[in-house]
Amino acid sequence: MPLFSYTTIEENGKKLEGLLHAASEKEAHLLLAERKIFILSLKLLDDAKKQPSLKKKEILAFTSQTAKLLAAGLPLYEALLSLEEKYRSTRLQPFLLDLVEQLKAGHFFSEALRSHAKNFDFLYCAMVANAEKTGRLEQTLEEMAALLEKSEKLKTQLLSALLYPAFLFGFSLLVVFILLFIVLPSLFELFEGRSLHPLTQAILFCSRCALSHKWEIGAFFVVLLSCFPLFFFVRKVKEEAKNFFFRIPFVKGLMLTVGFIRYFRSLSVLLQGGVPLLDALQLSQNVMGYSLLHQQMKEAEKRVGEGWLLSLHLEKSSLVPRWVCRMVAVAEKTGDLHSMLRRIADLYEEELEKSLAQITTFLQPLLLIILGAIVGTIVLSVIIPLTDVSSFAI
Repeated sequence: MPLFSYTTIEENGKKLEGLLHAASEKEAHLLLAERKIFILSLKLLDDAKKQPSLKKKEILAFTSQTAKLLAAGLPLYEALLSLEEKYRSTRLQPFLLDLVEQLKAGHFFSEALRSHAKNFDFLYCAMVANAEKTGRLEQTLEEMAALLEKSEKLKTQLLSALLYPAFLFGFSLLVVFILLFIVLPSLFELFEGRSLHPLTQAILFCSRCALSHKWEIGAFFVVLLSCFPLFFFVRKVKEEAKNFFFRIPFVKGLMLTVGFIRYFRSLSVLLQGGVPLLDALQLSQNVMGYSLLHQQMKEAEKRVGEGWLLSLHLEKSSLVPRWVCRMVAVAEKTGDLHSMLRRIADLYEEELEKSLAQITTFLQPLLLIILGAIVGTIVLSVIIPLTDVSSFAI
């Protein structure tokens, strides 16, 4: 059913904005007229506004709060209506109204979520669909909320570890540019025709070269900044960048750790939710983010389908450590695979936290030393001729 956006004035003179489902604009006018309010505007909402791009935190809040309302005893339809009232006049309202309307029309919750594919991936919808069959919707949404929370925590840890070094590197570049393009050029006349120390000559030469190529340098950084978003939004460029970093030993270890955390935690949640192992292996591949790892786990899915144990195939992988294979083998014997996979993900998470702490501890003083060395060298090159009185003799 079409969704209309309206602006009205209530009897008390208060301006009100909202959304309304109606078969036509005429019906929408009649529904609003029944409320005895003055209509300022009424327009049909386009599909883009009906399906807004939600942030991960908004999806997490929706999942968590829906689970809590279901745990409180509310039916799903009433729970979504309650959330719609809570998030009225926000970006979430059109999305929640659309879910309510689809449930009212007789669609399954998972089907309604699939119509918002840009916000809810196949893994999320598959878990909800399986929960609808088994009657575990409340528990599944709680598990999904925990999975999304862990994912956001992981992203925050990575950003926190890299943000300060990136800021310090940017500040270092700014300082060097100020010295090369502003400070040193102001001293050219002072040192003109003087006998200068080789260090001073080298620094002044660098400044002159930078000034003579300032447009090229500026164009290079503009192009670099313009291309930077490609690494996040263009899939092919993103994959090539990941493959490049995957060849660097230390970075490869970090990328594998992040990939395994996502994979094993998703696999654990799926198995705990009652999804068969073969289906869970297929769904979990989409969360790793690295093509090489994805290929090896796809092969694992194929082998399990042929009757292999998961641990036997993991032993043949060059990327999976032996201790992981042993833990999976033990879990397959005890029949508690989902719990063991969750423990493996937790162990990898602890390892990642330690690695990120080491990186931060190492990079911060290193960048400070490099910045100090660059600035110190430039300052020293300026001070040396100023302390040499004979160089200014006429």
